Amino acid sequence: MKLSLLPTRQDTLLMVKVQQKVSGSFRSTEGANVFCQVRSYISTTRKNGQRVLDVLYQAFTGAPYMTRFIVSKIAEQYD
Repeated sequence: MKLSLLPTRQDTLLMVKVQQKVSGSFRSTEGANVFCQVRSYISTTRKNGQRVLDVLYQAFTGAPYMTRFIVSKIAEQYD
C-alpha cells in the first residue's frame, strides 16, 4: 500500500463519520447508499487529479468523468 494514499482513504472514512455525527444517522439505507456513491465519485476524481467542481458539473450536464480504466473497459466491450 502506498503511504501517499493513506490520508485520502482516511478522509473518505472520516466524511461518513462526520455525516453520522452531524445528523445522528442516515434516514434511510437508500440515502446512505447515495451519500457513499457521491463521496466515492468525488474521492476518485481527486485521486486522478481532477477538479471536483468541474467533474460534478460534467456529471450534471450529462458528460460524467470516467477514469482511463473505465474508458478502456468500455472500449474492450465494443472491440
